[in-house]
Amino acid sequence: MSHSRRPLRTFVAGQGVNALSSMVSTLALPLVAVDRLHATTLAVGALEAVEWLPAVLIGLPVGALVDRHQARARSIT
Repeated sequence: MSHSRRPLRTFVAGQGVNALSSMVSTLALPLVAVDRLHATTLAVGALEAVEWLPAVLIGLPVGALVDRHQARARSIT
């Protein structure tokens, strides 16, 4: 293994593990709610909606604030 590509391989492996864990939690959370908690369809839908709540409540306002500033000031060089 080339030492120059080791950081890239570590990064790609980490991203793969992250994607896999996200997919598992997306599938497992509603299944556990139905199986263990005997959740209704409405409850599972509400649970899915709550998963998106932080992105909506935090991500959209922060994105709007960032867009108000000059792009050059926030770019990474």
